[in-house]
Amino acid sequence: MIQEIDITNYSSQLISLTNTSVATANPVTTSNGLVRIAVTNAAYMKIATTPTATTADTLLPAGSVSFFVIGDQQKVALLGLAATTGTATVTSIEAIR
Repeated sequence: MIQEIDITNYSSQLISLTNTSVATANPVTTSNGLVRIAVTNAAYMKIATTPTATTADTLLPAGSVSFFVIGDQQKVALLGLAATTGTATVTSIEAIR
């Protein structure tokens, strides 16, 4: 099912990708749990209340934009590949009802 997205009602958190796991400063909050994660370089991702991303977690390819549904008060942690740096944007999105 395709659902329209209200792009006027969102909030983003920026993460610098390094070779250490870095989590969003604040939990991601949306009424529907929809979150958009965009990365400039490849990174491993973990979603949890107190996440630490490792190489065993989900790999997001460089330049990708992915959508996930997450639970209330969860954070996103990202771990860049060893020799790369970059940025990631974690955006909570509200769908039009």
